[in-house]
Amino acid sequence: KNIDREENPEGDVRIKTCIEIFIYKVLHFIQIHLRFCFITFIIIFVLNFSVDFGQSIQNQLTKIA
Repeated sequence: KNIDREENPEGDVRIKTCIEIFIYKVLHFIQIHLRFCFITFIIIFVLNFSVDFGQSIQNQLTKIA
């Protein structure tokens, strides 16, 4: 029984390291994915804003004219 008790912690450590590696990989993937999504969101937001801005300028020009 003493041998089993001594071996178990190593098994637990191995499981923990596997879980930690898995979590690290998942977080790393999410980080990259979120960064990409964030960049696309910013690009879309800027494009929409510029389009709205251009339309408002056109509207004001047509109002003046």
